[in-house]
Amino acid sequence: MTKKTADNTIVIEYDPYCYIYEVKNSVTEKRYIGQTKNIQGRKREHLSNLKYKQHYNKELQKDFNKYGERNFQFSVIEKVLEENANEREKYWIKSLKERDLSYNVYNGGASDNKHLSLEAWKNCVLSHIGKKHKMSTIEKMKKSQRARFDKIAKLKEKGLINV
Repeated sequence: MTKKTADNTIVIEYDPYCYIYEVKNSVTEKRYIGQTKNIQGRKREHLSNLKYKQHYNKELQKDFNKYGERNFQFSVIEKVLEENANEREKYWIKSLKERDLSYNVYNGGASDNKHLSLEAWKNCVLSHIGKKHKMSTIEKMKKSQRARFDKIAKLKEKGLINV
């Protein structure tokens, strides 16, 4: 939070809190859980992405398209200290997944620690079974792999890596 003092000096105050929020579908009762320090900005971002059909969560986007904005609510579930935010986000996601009421693909926590749930991983693997790449795509993949291996070979020659 920023404040101006009497002499027009800007003071930035550290806010030790995070918000655990939900985007709730009132028709299906399913929820997307997240955490943020800027609740209004996060709400605006989710709503904008959903309205413009650009949300990264495909299931949430599909239901938003189907049921409309009027059937979705954005609300704060908890205000927690920043050091507890990952743990609390994981708690809420897990409790909803146990009842099959979660839009979340990941188990929650810090963005640098995103792991797919077992169910999401299985769905990802199953979605690729039986699919065949075009020859042009296969050639691009081969070229990319060759370039990668050539780079590794050069680094080995220079003694920069030992693989």
